[in-house]
Amino acid sequence: MFLFKQLFCILILSFSLHHQLVSSNTIVPFWGGIIHSPSRSVFDFNLPGIERAVSHCLNFRQFFNKGAFWKCFRSLMWEMSTRRERSTTAAPPPPPPTMAGNSDNPLSAHVLDTTIGRPVPGILITLSKEENGKWRKITEQVTNKDGRVARLISQAEFTPSSYKLNFNTKSYFESLGQKTFYPYIDVVFQVEKPEEHYHVPILLNAYGYSTYRGS
Repeated sequence: MFLFKQLFCILILSFSLHHQLVSSNTIVPFWGGIIHSPSRSVFDFNLPGIERAVSHCLNFRQFFNKGAFWKCFRSLMWEMSTRRERSTTAAPPPPPPTMAGNSDNPLSAHVLDTTIGRPVPGILITLSKEENGKWRKITEQVTNKDGRVARLISQAEFTPSSYKLNFNTKSYFESLGQKTFYPYIDVVFQVEKPEEHYHVPILLNAYGYSTYRGS
């Protein structure tokens, strides 16, 4: 019966050592000999795990002692159970995203008709950038069904400067059979922190509008 216990403990030691080598890529002491570890001393017991359990059985004479057998067995069982608990512990959640601007969408706009309380689709928006006292056209986009446009400029080109958004409002009111006091709206704004996101909404009606920096 005791021989069976000895063989059983040998099998557990072999399996545990193999698991330690494969899972952590760490070389550990094995039986009476020592396998070289390039990263740390094999006698460094700050490394938690199988080393502490195996240390009870490094000497064959002690291993075949009945008291040493149970000491080794209890150490192995404790190490295997705590290893399983550590492996199943959930990782901490990732940090929340910062409030910095989205590098894929540094500038966007939105048009809302306050008369009917709905977004305005189909308005042509032209973005220009001031360079050497002149306006250079960057891009043109048409508002979608939600009255929005996004990614008006790339993050690389979005540098500190003055920008202008031209909203062609006349075509929208003509499509409704209405007249407007503002056939187009120019919104000029200054960008000082291009790493942040800039959003320019227009609250529109036939005889007035308002704008602000949104988010």
